[in-house]
Amino acid sequence: MQKKSKGKIAYTLYAIILVPLLIFGLFILFMGYFMMQNAMYRQIQNELQNVALTLELFLEQDYPGDLYTTENEAAPGALLVFKGDEDITLRYDLVDRMHEATGLDITLFYKDTRVLTTLRDKSDVRYTGSGASTPILNDVFNTGKPAYYHNALIEGTDYCCYYLPLRNSDDSVSGMLAVGKPTIEVNADVWRTFRPMIVIDLVLMLVILLLISHFTGKLGKAVQSIHLFLSDATKENPDAVMDPSVEKRGDELGEIATAIVEMHRSLRDIMEMDPLTRIANRRSADRKMKKLMVSSRSKGIPLSLSIGDIDFFKKVNDTYGHDMGDLVLRSVADCLTEHVKDSGFVARWGGEEFLLVFYNSDLEEARAALEKLRKDVEDLLIRSDDLTIDVTMSFGVTLWDGTQSFDDLVKKADELLYYAKEHGRNRVVHLLPGEEAPVPPAPGENGPTEILELDPEEADSILSTKPRPSKAAEDSEPTDDESAVETAEEGATEVAAEEAPTEDAGDEPVYDLEDVIDVDDSDEPDADPDPDDPYSDEEAEEDEYL
Repeated sequence: MQKKSKGKIAYTLYAIILVPLLIFGLFILFMGYFMMQNAMYRQIQNELQNVALTLELFLEQDYPGDLYTTENEAAPGALLVFKGDEDITLRYDLVDRMHEATGLDITLFYKDTRVLTTLRDKSDVRYTGSGASTPILNDVFNTGKPAYYHNALIEGTDYCCYYLPLRNSDDSVSGMLAVGKPTIEVNADVWRTFRPMIVIDLVLMLVILLLISHFTGKLGKAVQSIHLFLSDATKENPDAVMDPSVEKRGDELGEIATAIVEMHRSLRDIMEMDPLTRIANRRSADRKMKKLMVSSRSKGIPLSLSIGDIDFFKKVNDTYGHDMGDLVLRSVADCLTEHVKDSGFVARWGGEEFLLVFYNSDLEEARAALEKLRKDVEDLLIRSDDLTIDVTMSFGVTLWDGTQSFDDLVKKADELLYYAKEHGRNRVVHLLPGEEAPVPPAPGENGPTEILELDPEEADSILSTKPRPSKAAEDSEPTDDESAVETAEEGATEVAAEEAPTEDAGDEPVYDLEDVIDVDDSDEPDADPDPDDPYSDEEAEEDEYL
């Protein structure tokens, strides 16, 4: 399977979720700052207004009377400012005490002129005698209404300032009282107040980010797993595996994953399963066998392969029809599968031919297993409606020596099968006259290059169960020409000695193919076969495959 990596879909999911979250978070921060700033401006306005009203009250209590000016006799041309009967021209203590108590700048205007103020220039000189700006005069002095400014420019500095008109007893506006604070200080207060909110907002965004990343990561992982599974499946990899956690999801992705896995299984069955017999097809057998060859070579486990063929199968189709032929194939496939399910696998190789693989079985063990299987097939009764027939099979079996390619191994098994067909059928042939038994590969021995790239750890996964423990051969393997010929002759003698099945009263008749068709006696082997020509000069009856 491909190595997992984050694909475009994962980054797209992150972008879809995180970008709006980031924008929303920044929007909240900016909106929160401006809302906090406006709230602070309103708070400053109330504070400035309260100080102005308090100072106005103090002036009325300490210096009752109207605000007016008179000529300064000691300094011709100069004016003195009075509040009631008191000269307050130089009474800076009136504004300084309030400035020290509140930290605010305070100015007393007579009409449009500053009389008392805490405002100073860089030389620490008070701005007395300077005038108010025209907009302020128009808004406050001329209308007699108080006004608040959060960006009033006073002597080059922006102020948050509250202006309160002062009225005389005749209700005329005689001056103004201004209380202010530099805007830069107000903004600093806003920032100090808002800073903890920024930290809280960032922490919340981080928590949300982690939660979204967690759930989005799972979603992206699920999508990526589906993508990797589909990538493997499109490469015709029958071993493609879906992440189980994706199928267990309770959402649409889980349903999609389950549907894809089911579809893959159906496609795998189409690709690797014979539709008639429901066993592995030739393509699947090729793949499985090469994996077992890797395991056999790396672990030193014997591996045997057999090709089996149903005897006179064409006559079944010709005599009883193709429906009966299909039933014979299915029945034989079930019987073969039952015999090899714990030690290997069986596949339909073509027509009425089957390939059987015995993992962890040497040649003698495989021959013995096939001999039992041959007898079970021979005893198998195949019923269809009121018709019951039996069939026989011939097998050629060989042992992989660790150097042969898969094709060479199949050719060898096919050669042995041909010998069985030529010498009477219904038999198992594992050696030709004059052959010596092959030796299984030693552990780690190099094999054919066509299977070197396969992973040995994958080999055992193709078996329905773990390899069975190796058992000692019950009989010694034949090693000379006489033993091989004796095996073939004994099989022929057994076939000739068998009696036709009897019919019990009321039972369906059992048809043996040799009772129905004319078997050519030339199928029997020569009494003294030529060891240099295992096939002899006899004419073999032609086997036609479906």
